[in-house]
Amino acid sequence: APVILHAWLPANPLPILGEDEEAPKRKPMGVLLLDIPRRLKASAPVAAQRRCKAAILELTAKIEEIGEIKEDDPEAERKTAEKTALESELAATETASTAADAAYEALAVALCGGEHTTRFWIDVLNRHINAGAWEIIPDADRAHVVSVPDAAEGPDARAVVGDADSAAFATAPNASVTNTALLQRIACKALGEFLAQSQVEKRSPPSSTDSGSQPKATPRYEPNVFLGAETACAGCEPWADAVIAALGDTVTRLDRAVIRWRDTSVPGIASVVKAMTTMGEDGDATPETRKVGGAYVELDDFGDGALAVLRECNLRGVFPTGLILPATLAFSKQAAKVKHECERLGIEILAKDVLMGGLISEKYVGAASTSIHFPNLATKRGTPEFEPLRSVMQTQGGWEKHQKLLTTLKAVVHDGVGSIETAAVNCFLEENMRVVVMTALDAPPAFQVLPEFLPKQCKPKKVEELVTSETEAEEPVTSETETGEEESDKKEGTVEPVVQVEVALVEKKPSVFTETRVAWNEAYGVTDGGDAAA
Repeated sequence: APVILHAWLPANPLPILGEDEEAPKRKPMGVLLLDIPRRLKASAPVAAQRRCKAAILELTAKIEEIGEIKEDDPEAERKTAEKTALESELAATETASTAADAAYEALAVALCGGEHTTRFWIDVLNRHINAGAWEIIPDADRAHVVSVPDAAEGPDARAVVGDADSAAFATAPNASVTNTALLQRIACKALGEFLAQSQVEKRSPPSSTDSGSQPKATPRYEPNVFLGAETACAGCEPWADAVIAALGDTVTRLDRAVIRWRDTSVPGIASVVKAMTTMGEDGDATPETRKVGGAYVELDDFGDGALAVLRECNLRGVFPTGLILPATLAFSKQAAKVKHECERLGIEILAKDVLMGGLISEKYVGAASTSIHFPNLATKRGTPEFEPLRSVMQTQGGWEKHQKLLTTLKAVVHDGVGSIETAAVNCFLEENMRVVVMTALDAPPAFQVLPEFLPKQCKPKKVEELVTSETEAEEPVTSETETGEEESDKKEGTVEPVVQVEVALVEKKPSVFTETRVAWNEAYGVTDGGDAAA
């Protein structure tokens, strides 16, 4: 997927009820029924029903056209074989039609069932998947309040209220379970319900890449790094078992997981990656057969810390699938060293939170710090915008620099890119970085993935093969001899005239995002002196 969606699922989309709690009231049936026909009409079972019905009519017509085959017919053998093949195909299609009918009935029941509807956030999630973000990191809305088991009273009690940073280090008395992990399970359960329903209701979105476009979960493992790598390694398998179970019966393994490593000065991340991707399984097992096929490593450092992690992984011979690094520092001089090392080791880079939680938006263009449209830090607490906004406000002239970037992005929009959000996303994709977009699922995506800016790893194979064949066809003829006759001529002293071939080099067009990257680095990156700008 060119875009990975870090989704903050809404508070209590699937409430876990206590013993004395009552289920929340459902919306009025009339409200639910109004939207059900549209969802059914657009569903995968209905599409399958239509497809099967048309195929059955076509196959039946072909069989009737062949009719009864007489013994003295000179083409009896061919007609018999053709009719047999058509009848077999018809039987398979009728079976598929029956399955589609059953799926339709199950979906109709599911849309009317449940204790309450999650219609809006599911619709927003579907729209993000259609935009190319079918790999989803489930997270919980910060309105959740979760107490650590066995610590409901006394000084060791913890509750999750507010942003992720305050919750990350809240641990149980035995330091084995974090509140973040509990939130992760709630989020995985909600996403699991969506994934289970999406298998029935949602068709695979149209994709400009050859990657699988069926939505899938990529949960986030966030150990307390200060307890050491050994503790983090020990927690990998219990964590994986817990989130797989939370995701539901349709999920038996994870294609990818994210390992959040908060402090790069703490060694041992290579051991955690190995523990996550092997879990005592056969070392020769392919990633497709393992409980966790691969792992991204998420860091807060796009400089020396990231280089230290790469050196450790290279030394141990254990490599993550990719590094998720801050988008704010992606165009700095320090980041260039990390990119070079990642390219050498074959590790991809994913830019984290490229839309700054929502600060990269049309609604903030021209919003002065004294304007009523200026985002209030207090009201943004517990939302994806909080941390980026706090970082901007802590920097001298930070909001003015942010405004300069928005103005630069707006100029790119006038050059043919659809929106400010689209410009920001494709600015990174053009640099062969996939992106992570963070959202609370409170609005449809404002960005589009433009095919001309897709990273090379996301482009369709057929396009790459076409480019390769064209490149080979344009290569000039080398000076090496191709026949024995030419070789003998050389031995006899015959010198073939040297033909100089002028190859016209295609000048690479300048990127429309060049000024954008400069403005981005000035706003959030690293100055020449090495200090962070934001």
